[in-house]
Amino acid sequence: TLMAHATAGTIFAAADGSAQSFTISISSIAFAGAQTAVSASGLNRTFGVAVDGAGDVFIADPNNSRVVEVPAGGGTQTTVGTGLTSPAGLAMDKAGDLFIVDQVQNQVVEVPAGGGPQITISTGLNSPFGVAVDEMGDVFIADTNNNRVVEVPAGGGAQITIGSGVNRPYGV
Repeated sequence: TLMAHATAGTIFAAADGSAQSFTISISSIAFAGAQTAVSASGLNRTFGVAVDGAGDVFIADPNNSRVVEVPAGGGTQTTVGTGLTSPAGLAMDKAGDLFIVDQVQNQVVEVPAGGGPQITISTGLNSPFGVAVDEMGDVFIADTNNNRVVEVPAGGGAQITIGSGVNRPYGV
């Protein structure tokens, strides 16, 4: 979740350890075009990045305990999610729901597209980091200090360990 792919062959990458996120235009395997900065202010050590269907970019800013949304084409950035301590990994499903890993609170929350209450979808984790969503809406979480990957089925239900004994997974 340090990188996200958008339409038209654009990659968004969070620059770990710095206060920026940027885009890289790609063509096939080779890089083409220049790297450009995503216009977001006040970032402090970015981690995860996700992009919705409209091209809005979401950036995890753990040192400021927030996730910011930068509208496609510019505009005023907003903060999404509430009560976050250390957001890390981000993922977006095809409905536009945003999934946020909160490393310190050992949980993953879902922020529904278009508003609605934030939902905690997974607890009992130990320093989770990465998150991904498949086409069916199943959510996969790198449960780093538990040395496993867990799946939360689409629509809810009990989380399932699908990979155990994995040495400190960070991404999925």
